[in-house]
Amino acid sequence: MVRINAICPDDGTECTTNIDDTTTEGHLYQCTGEDACSDVSGKGYYVKDENEAYICNGQGKCKKLAALGGTCDSNNIGKLYNSGGVKICLSFDGTTAIDHAISAAGDIVVPHFTGSVFGTTASSPFAYVVVDDTDKTMLKKEDEEGFYYVKSEDLTIEDDEAEVTDGFLINCNGSGICTKVTNPEIGYYKTGNNKYVSCDASGCKYLALESSCPSVGQMKASGVLCLDVVSDGKTGTFAGKDATDKYLLSYDIESLYASSIRGGQFGVLKATDKKITLDTTVSGSICADADLKVTSKSGSCAAGSTEYTCTSGVCTLNTVLPSCTYASGSTGCTGVDVDTNCIDADKKLYASDTKGACDAEDKATEYLVFHCTNKDTCTLLDDDGIDDLIGTESLLVYYADANKVLTQKKDGFFYLNTTKSKLIYCSSENNGICYRILTQGHYINSGSNSSESDAASNPLLTINGDDEASAVAKSSVTTETYYLDASSEAEKDSFKRLISCMDNQGTIVCSSISPSEGYYLNAARDKLTDAIITCSGTPVKCKKGNGVNGFSYIDAGKEGNIISCADACSTAPGSKMQGHTYIDGTETTTPNIMITYDRSEGKFVSTTLDLSSTAVYYISAVNPEEPIECVTPAGCAAAPLSGDDVFYEDATDSNYIITCRDSEGCFSSKALTRCAVVDSGKCKYNNGSGDTDIAVGRLCLHTDTKIYKSGDSSCQEQPVGTYLFKANGNFYEAITLDTTYTGNDSGLIYECTTGPVCKQVISSSVVVSDKYMYTCDRVGICTKTTTVKPGYYLLGAATVVTDESYLTYSKLLKCDGNSLDVCEEISSFTENDNHFDATNIENIITCPETTACYSSAHGGTASVPKYYVDADDPEKIKNIITCNNAGCTSSPGSTLQGHAYISGTDLEKKTLIKYNASDNPPKFVTDDTLIDSDKYFIDGTNPKNLISCTVSGGCFSGAPPIPSGSVMLFKTDGVTAGNTITCTNEGCISSKALTQCAKVIGGNKCYTEYINESSKTALGNDKYCIYSDGKIYQSKDSEGSCDVKSDGTYILKENSGTPITYTLEDIDTGNGLIYICESGKCSQIIQSNYVDDDTLYVCDKDGTCKKASISLGYYLLGLPTISQTAPFHTYKKLLKCSGNNIDNCKEVESIPEGHFIDASVTTSANVITCVKSKYCSVRTGISGYNSAYIDASDPSTLSLIVHDGTNLVSIPGSMIEGHAYLDASDASSKSIITCSKYGCVSEDRIKNMTAGKKIYFIDGYSPNTKLISCEKNRGKCSKATLAEASNGLYPDGTDSTNARNILCVFNTGCIASKSIPECTSTAAACKYDNAGTETDLALNHFCFWKDGENNMKIYKAATASTCTAVEGTFLIKSDGTGVELDASYDGSDSGAIFECASDVCTPFVSTTFLESSYFYQCDGNGQCSKMATIKEGIYVHGKPKIADKETHAYTSLVQCSGNDIADCKTLTNGAGLSGNQFFIDVEKTLIKCDGTNCERVLSPSLGYYKNAGDDSVNEYIECTYGKCQAIPVPDSSVDCSSSSHIGQLTKDAKVCLKETKESSIIGTEGTYLVNYYSKSIFKYYVNKENYFGLVVVSDSTNDDSILLGNANVITPYVTEYCFDNNLETKACGTGDTKYACNTDGERSEGQGDRVPPVSALNVKCSPERIAENYALSEEEGALFYCDPENAKEVCSEIFDVGYYIVDKETIYSCKAGSNGLDCSRGELTDQDNTCATATVGKLFLNQSKLALCLNYDTAAYAIDLTPTTSGNYLIKKDFSNLFGIPGDRDYAIVSVKEKVITINADYTNNLKYVYASKDAKMKLLEKGDTCPKNGSALDETKILELDCVNSRCKTLS
Repeated sequence: MVRINAICPDDGTECTTNIDDTTTEGHLYQCTGEDACSDVSGKGYYVKDENEAYICNGQGKCKKLAALGGTCDSNNIGKLYNSGGVKICLSFDGTTAIDHAISAAGDIVVPHFTGSVFGTTASSPFAYVVVDDTDKTMLKKEDEEGFYYVKSEDLTIEDDEAEVTDGFLINCNGSGICTKVTNPEIGYYKTGNNKYVSCDASGCKYLALESSCPSVGQMKASGVLCLDVVSDGKTGTFAGKDATDKYLLSYDIESLYASSIRGGQFGVLKATDKKITLDTTVSGSICADADLKVTSKSGSCAAGSTEYTCTSGVCTLNTVLPSCTYASGSTGCTGVDVDTNCIDADKKLYASDTKGACDAEDKATEYLVFHCTNKDTCTLLDDDGIDDLIGTESLLVYYADANKVLTQKKDGFFYLNTTKSKLIYCSSENNGICYRILTQGHYINSGSNSSESDAASNPLLTINGDDEASAVAKSSVTTETYYLDASSEAEKDSFKRLISCMDNQGTIVCSSISPSEGYYLNAARDKLTDAIITCSGTPVKCKKGNGVNGFSYIDAGKEGNIISCADACSTAPGSKMQGHTYIDGTETTTPNIMITYDRSEGKFVSTTLDLSSTAVYYISAVNPEEPIECVTPAGCAAAPLSGDDVFYEDATDSNYIITCRDSEGCFSSKALTRCAVVDSGKCKYNNGSGDTDIAVGRLCLHTDTKIYKSGDSSCQEQPVGTYLFKANGNFYEAITLDTTYTGNDSGLIYECTTGPVCKQVISSSVVVSDKYMYTCDRVGICTKTTTVKPGYYLLGAATVVTDESYLTYSKLLKCDGNSLDVCEEISSFTENDNHFDATNIENIITCPETTACYSSAHGGTASVPKYYVDADDPEKIKNIITCNNAGCTSSPGSTLQGHAYISGTDLEKKTLIKYNASDNPPKFVTDDTLIDSDKYFIDGTNPKNLISCTVSGGCFSGAPPIPSGSVMLFKTDGVTAGNTITCTNEGCISSKALTQCAKVIGGNKCYTEYINESSKTALGNDKYCIYSDGKIYQSKDSEGSCDVKSDGTYILKENSGTPITYTLEDIDTGNGLIYICESGKCSQIIQSNYVDDDTLYVCDKDGTCKKASISLGYYLLGLPTISQTAPFHTYKKLLKCSGNNIDNCKEVESIPEGHFIDASVTTSANVITCVKSKYCSVRTGISGYNSAYIDASDPSTLSLIVHDGTNLVSIPGSMIEGHAYLDASDASSKSIITCSKYGCVSEDRIKNMTAGKKIYFIDGYSPNTKLISCEKNRGKCSKATLAEASNGLYPDGTDSTNARNILCVFNTGCIASKSIPECTSTAAACKYDNAGTETDLALNHFCFWKDGENNMKIYKAATASTCTAVEGTFLIKSDGTGVELDASYDGSDSGAIFECASDVCTPFVSTTFLESSYFYQCDGNGQCSKMATIKEGIYVHGKPKIADKETHAYTSLVQCSGNDIADCKTLTNGAGLSGNQFFIDVEKTLIKCDGTNCERVLSPSLGYYKNAGDDSVNEYIECTYGKCQAIPVPDSSVDCSSSSHIGQLTKDAKVCLKETKESSIIGTEGTYLVNYYSKSIFKYYVNKENYFGLVVVSDSTNDDSILLGNANVITPYVTEYCFDNNLETKACGTGDTKYACNTDGERSEGQGDRVPPVSALNVKCSPERIAENYALSEEEGALFYCDPENAKEVCSEIFDVGYYIVDKETIYSCKAGSNGLDCSRGELTDQDNTCATATVGKLFLNQSKLALCLNYDTAAYAIDLTPTTSGNYLIKKDFSNLFGIPGDRDYAIVSVKEKVITINADYTNNLKYVYASKDAKMKLLEKGDTCPKNGSALDETKILELDCVNSRCKTLS
């Protein structure tokens, strides 16, 4: 250590050696011996030892420092202090303190501080100080000059050989006083210690130079600047002192000057002795010699030099090609005199030499690249020349068109030379100068400014690792990740921007974005290689790097996502589960940064840990099967499990415990106390200091998975059970959860199963009973609840899933309502099921396996919903779940052709949901095989949008970009092979569309393929195509000459061959397409139909059309209207066909309301749904029998549409009590259809039910096997299949009086009848539920009881202590007592009759019961009464038999020949019944018996039946439409000798077919053709003169009948028949007349010679009668209408009752007669001029105008008959009862159409009742009409509410 001997003041006073004196100033001497002292008073610090130091100001003033402090902070900067040795406190910014030990020799800079002796100031804040290198005791300022590099970490002057980047540049003034160089000029600096520093915009770095030139603009050893990169190439150096040199530098991205010079430009560098920087003072022309030394231009540049034009130091050669003038016919060009290419005023290219000679270049339709080497000197490069470019050249790019005219490319243009794989770029800032790009990476292809003009196909350009450039195909572009934007390179491998690519309707749109700091997933990764883009700094710059296995990164490009790397890197939503953590890849050597989800901030954050030897633990979010252990020195890493359970404190939150099981994995929760010792004495736990006893009664969880309870001196294992652990202080006490628990405690729940193995319940629920359950949150805190939400709950303990950040559960709880009693546990699932999560509207439950489900975020937002297939139950296989910010809802999905949904199950959006119509049953499925960048899908949520997909980027939905000038866009359908999607502004459809024109040139050249003029395919001769302008074109020749087609309808026949083509031709055979062109736009008919003259064409969902075989029913007509909401396709026209030829079809005038079977498909599968007066739509109907629609085609509303297992069919709705149907049109499953004689109605059965109520219905289609229930708590109705467990009594939902029950017995069926009590016990006394109290049944009272074998029996309270099952037939009275109906019974009681066997009791419903002395009749309610008066005739008898799809059957009949019981007998099999027989009962209902069963035939076929109940008088039964009657054999006059006998039974028991032609006799089999006649019993169907009927005579072993041959009569059913001269069927031969058929047995003529039909009493449409339009047959009272527009040979008969008016002198009125209509002619006189009580229902003259009197009730309700009064009205019954209003009815609904007033038998408003407005003169109120008001209130006095059947009505009381 230096010895300090004395301080000697300058004033001559004595030197002092008092080392404790801190005030004396003077020279400081250092003495090494007695006479060896030297003055050491230079500016600085002098340190003797840790306790003694001095400071000198360099002017002979030194003094001892006071005792050195011990801290280095902002208050002590620049001062010495003692902390483990003497140090100096430094700082580079005045705030950040840096301690520097003076024992470290070297040069440093000391910042300015108050009292500084170094001479620094605030503006010159650093002193160059040398720490004495001899004995390290002196810190002296040195008088240094020049630049120096200071390391930021310790403020030392850098003097090593290694590169340093963390530092700054200072400039010292020669006195050692220095300033920091802020914002240094970009360039190289030579330091005062002969080192080199480079500075750019990001700062300065200390260089370690290489021996060779790394690139242009870089420095190599000895401070030599590389001006090119060839060996021994051109270089520049620092100039000598006070000298300046200038050099020309070309562009290179790796150059230090790259940010100042753009590609193709050059920079002028100024070199001094201290720095080399861009000389921004240089502007104008300069010369650069061969060594790239720059001189100012004076005159011309010297030989060998090149001239440049500069602005502020940046120079260029040429921005355009040199101009020249070519003289036609000459060999020379003027304007240039060097070897160059040049361009004339005609914009064509020439090549000139030094002598001025030039030649025209033959360049056309290609890009041209020119290399400019001097001013006005540019030469054309061939491919090899382009291949030789190194990137420093100045280039120009032009395009030569077909006429060889050149256009310069600039302003950001890319030219890709595909031959040599080189990319040339013309920057928008370069004014036309271009250069070869060398930077590897990706570039955005704008298309419009690129040689790769098809940016849609190639959205990006790229340069790979071999420096080869290419276009990136759309299918290879990855969306929603990021590319480095190579065009934004700020320096080598550092970029300012990223490229983000998104899919916009199949067009990949890439944009350049400014990134934030953070990590991004590199789209151009290869597994781990280059997987991570790291963006940092100010401004932000990005670099790529490799991902590291086992590490993760917060994804800055996708909020909420984490990038994780395991063999490859990918991004996914991060796990938010408690305790889940990712190891941050920012630090991989000693990992100590963890990524966790911060719930308070709602985002993922990175936290740096201070590691210690005490390990902390997390759960690996990447693989929750193992924890993460963080400890020194290893850092953080996965810690594999082995052995027993282990517990750790959760390092993310010490309030939670991580539980890990070796075989399952880890989770974090509020856990039960952990046992430390369980083997003896009390249970013990570790309190942090050691093992401590757990209090008696408290519990703990051990590593053996068992729970133990601490006793007085024991630690007891808890048995199997479910336990709630309630906190009590720091410990827990147990509560067993079972049905006896009534508390409301909260706590932890563990399920202990066999073993026992105890598992905690977290993020799920535990159901204890139907009274309550517990729901546990994500950390295991469980609370009791007695109510639920509709949806699904996860149940029980969880299972950790390998490599997944979710827990799975083996059970679900499905709840249909808000009460636990409507929940059911489910433990078996269908793979990939999705369900509503009832606990969290942001989640959806997914079941990846058949035994495991989990809940996760559904990901839907308000703007971007997510979609899932609804697996709620089999009845919703056509539903789609839609999830957004408000939660999830389920609704019917779109089944339209080409429609699809992006599945929310796939985070990469590469899976679609499509409708599989071919599945059985049809349903929605997910499909991950559809992705194809060339295929598209119509968005099932909105057909105005298209879904497009790429293999790399997934699928997106948006509005299709229809090009400007186009009205259509054509895309390939990805769902249906061979289909085309056609989009217009209205929306998109999928179909087998007409050939698309790829291009139409000039409106008269059509091409089906067109790339360019040399690659095109013309439209074939006489073929058709549709173009994007919406028009259809027809080719005139094989060269594609074509004409546009005008507006109209085009029926185009499909031609065979590949590709398919179309020609204008009728499609009587084969298939075709139909387009309707209106206002210059052509649209295709799909899933609709078209009528062309006498032909109906049906077009399927593909748009494939063919000639229809017309069936009875309804057809949509015309073009669809596309809507954004369901139904997406609607139609404004509806066709009704009442026969099988086009004459029987007419367009419905006003769109009706309701559902119709779509008649256009052979296999009836579709339902047409119409909204009154608006539109109709079609969709796939129910696919199996589970519900029904009310059939709107039946005006009586008595029919339903159901699925019979094969087709949709119309059936009569069952009117049997208790029968009902689920309404298929109600997606909410709340509505039930019931049918009565008044029609079928649908009603919401849930709305008015009270909480907890449940009602039942017998399934009307399957009463033997199905029961329907409606439950308020579930909020819906559903159907169940009967099983033995279903046996029981159920409240009948069709009975509002609660007087009926439904009795269901497995294998027998369900039947509704009068209620009797249900027993609650039969063990001793019979007991029943008396308003909630179990009560003994009174003696001799009866009740139903289901015994232990599920038998439904009736028990009798025989004594006070016995309850006995009864057998036999019993009548149970309304008071609950009963009697056995046996031979001895002689009473007259009324009640319900039951026949009881050993296993079941069956009620008597709609039947009779006959004994020798009494006869009971039972109504449909099961109420039976003894008959006081017996009618002669037939009765069904006995208990009913129940069968699906059939009415009740009975095994016997009763036949009464008189009115006394003695006249009655029972007919049974073998005793009056044998084989197939027909009877007519006393109610005139046809009864059919097959020898075993008899049943009522409610809709009999028209015809004649052999009456088995009468073989002497009325031997036959005649059934016309709506009624049957018994008739005798006709007398001899009915012999078929007259046409008036047609359709009647003759005296010979035959049917008259036409005059003199009869069928065979009943019993002799045959099929015949019957003609039309107005009084024929077949007239309902055979209702026109050119119609015929098919009559079938059965043989005697079959049905003994002659019937109209409908599809129920004839099997198999054919569509064409031929007949012999006797009108009997025969095989069709050549020339035979063929008759087409429909399923009603109605026939019309087909081809061949016309067989003249019987005329209607010779009424012809003669000219004089056509004038009236009507013709009356006076003899028969039939009215005919003769169409004046189409005078046919025979007029059509009228069948509707009402008025038909020609004028006041000619009025026809028709009313129902005994066999057809009775019509008459009348007139009005002047006296018929009032509407009064006597004239109600009549026509009258209102001031000479025709009017109708509808009603009179203190005032007249009448209307004038004008077009404006047309509509539906209510008319009161008058004395003549023209409209056939029955006795219990008062009104009829009539349709008024000016001069035609008829009963409106088709009327329906789809409501239970009909409403008429008195204000509107009895006009019916329709939906949307304004109701009568009294002020603002509804005036009910002016509204009639009516109950109507077949349009005959009565008012409601």
